Amino acid sequence: NDGNHSDVRIIRPDGTKLKIDQMRFLKRQEAYRAIEGEYKVYIIADAEKMTLESANSILKTLEEPSNNTIFILLTEDYNALLPTIRSRCQLIRFSLVQEKVLQESLMRYPGMTESKAKWLTIRSLGKPGKALKMASENANDDKNDLSLILSILTQRDKSHLINVFKKAEEISKLDNVIDTVISWCRDIILIKQGCPEELLIYNDNKQILEQIAKSYSIMELERLINLALNLQNLIKRNINPILAMEIMMFNALNTLTTRL
Repeated sequence: NDGNHSDVRIIRPDGTKLKIDQMRFLKRQEAYRAIEGEYKVYIIADAEKMTLESANSILKTLEEPSNNTIFILLTEDYNALLPTIRSRCQLIRFSLVQEKVLQESLMRYPGMTESKAKWLTIRSLGKPGKALKMASENANDDKNDLSLILSILTQRDKSHLINVFKKAEEISKLDNVIDTVISWCRDIILIKQGCPEELLIYNDNKQILEQIAKSYSIMELERLINLALNLQNLIKRNINPILAMEIMMFNALNTLTTRL
C-alpha cells in the first residue's frame, strides 16, 4: 500500500519476482470489507513476474473474488502471463500517449517548465509513468549513459573484452539502458535517412550522432537493435542482468563492424 487510500493496495515484485507469500497476504486482505469506499482495489504490478506457485495460488481468488473487490493486473508482456491467469481477466490495452497530450499533462505539475516537459516527453517515448519517474529523479540528461554505451560498442580490439565485461557490470546498473541503446540507434538511422532534427530523441546530441552515423551502416544498427531487444527478453526471463549485458556486448563486438 502506498498510503494514499486504505482501500487500494499495490503489490509489487519482491526483488525480481512476485512470490507466493505476497499472494497469500493478498488473499487474506481480500477477505476484509472496504473501509473508506464501496470497493477494494488490488493492483498487481509487473504481473508477469509471478512465480508459477504464486500465480496458481490466486486462480480461485481471481475467478471468484469477494463482493465489491477489483483486481487489476499490470503487465508489459501479456503473453508472459499464464493462460489460466489470462482466461480469468478482461484485457484492456493502453496505447502510448501522443506527445502533445503528454507534454500538456506534464505542464500541470508544479514547477514544471515547458522546456523540461518537452524533454521528458521526448525521452519517455509516450510513457507517462516513465516521464513521471524521470521527473521525480531529476534526470537531466542521458549523455553519461550514451557515452558509456558508445565506449563499449566501439571497442575495436577484442583483446579488450575484459574491459568490456567490466563496463557491462557498470552499465547493467543504469536505468533504462536498453531503451537508451534502441533510441540511440533509432536516431542514427533517422539521421542517415535525412530526417528533420525535431524527430530525434537525442537532438541535443545531434553533432555526435552525425559523426557516428558515418561509421555505421543501417544493417549494423538494425542488428544492434535486435541485440538490445533480445537482451530485454533475457532479463524478463530472470537471467542475471550483468550476464545478459555481457552476452549483448560480446555479440555486438562479433556482429558489428565498428570503425570509430
